[in-house]
Amino acid sequence: MVQAAQREARPARLVMVALVSLGLLARLAPAFMMPPDAAARLPGAPVYFVLARSLAEGRGFVLTETVQGGPVPGADPVAEPAVAADKDEAAVQRAPVMPAYPLLLAIGCGLDDAPLRATLVIQAVCGTVAMVLAAWMAHRLAGAWAAVVAAALLAFDPLGVLFAALVSPVTLAAVALAAASVTGLAAVQAVRTGRRAWPWVLGAGAAQAAAAYVAVWTLAVLPVAVVAALASQHRRRLVTAWGLATAIVVVALAPWLVRNAGQGDEPAPVTDVGAGVIAAKEGKQEPGEPARPEAGAVRRAGRVWSPALPPGIENGPLHPAAGYTSLLPVVLLAVVGLWALRRQAEAWWLLVPAVAITFWQAAVGGWPGERAAVVAPLAALAGAGLVALLGKSGGAAEPARK
Repeated sequence: MVQAAQREARPARLVMVALVSLGLLARLAPAFMMPPDAAARLPGAPVYFVLARSLAEGRGFVLTETVQGGPVPGADPVAEPAVAADKDEAAVQRAPVMPAYPLLLAIGCGLDDAPLRATLVIQAVCGTVAMVLAAWMAHRLAGAWAAVVAAALLAFDPLGVLFAALVSPVTLAAVALAAASVTGLAAVQAVRTGRRAWPWVLGAGAAQAAAAYVAVWTLAVLPVAVVAALASQHRRRLVTAWGLATAIVVVALAPWLVRNAGQGDEPAPVTDVGAGVIAAKEGKQEPGEPARPEAGAVRRAGRVWSPALPPGIENGPLHPAAGYTSLLPVVLLAVVGLWALRRQAEAWWLLVPAVAITFWQAAVGGWPGERAAVVAPLAALAGAGLVALLGKSGGAAEPARK
């Protein structure tokens, strides 16, 4: 029986290799073809460029200039950001964004004469890794063919491909959250089956800390995860595991919080100066926003899962229908997968990032495009959903147990 499952899984592995290769090529092509000014089309890009140049020149994480607009058309905006020579020392030490993405841009400065191209190549690789991690989760849930479906959904996902070619931390956040979901899934499975879970818990904490250094909203995963732990049959072990992972996140963020407090600012991950630096920053009150807080929260949460293209890329290279083809198949199949695996507790855990970003955007606001960072766990559920519909697995890595 095991040999039969392995024989059935062999063609799935070949298809997987092909999909991963094609997904990487689909992301690398824009990295070399995207004009620099088009890659820097999102509002926060100039701030990232200024911080990256400051890091690359050894001046630290400081805003040494005031951002005045977008990059010069045709120029590499990392090398030539659009800034004014405003040396306001009261603001240069502030933290308008988390530091991981500017650091990635700074690394690009040291790898290539065209820093932006090097960064986009790294993002293409990160996007492909997120796709592989989604396939790994799907394989643990429902077998090799579920992994193939998850990889296929992400390989040519139009938003995933585009974000890998834009100056945005979304792709980096996606791979960090996918790693946190992978290790979290393995930890939940270990707890459920009575095996040793702490190595996976340590990995989940480290991955979640990395995600927090990329985008502050990813910290919303922690309260959602503890609610999921309290609702589980294995709540004591899972809450203990959550506490260990959360402690790792706190310890990892402590130097950054101390740094912000020491610079005369609040000991917060991101300071409020960012709202004044980044033009049209995510979460800004929009015309027509409901006056009632609860109505505005519902509207903001709804925008996260709207199939329309997010603001800032609606006039870009993608057809308006790309938002629908990117979101709807994943969400619909994920619902089917959740129903098919409803008796497996770990399947529900894959919803944690999606629930976290929904609550964060409802409460705080943000850019709807950040939804792309939580698609990988949903794609894993979607792979399981299509396999359930077709009745074909190829041998799950982790058999279902009640």
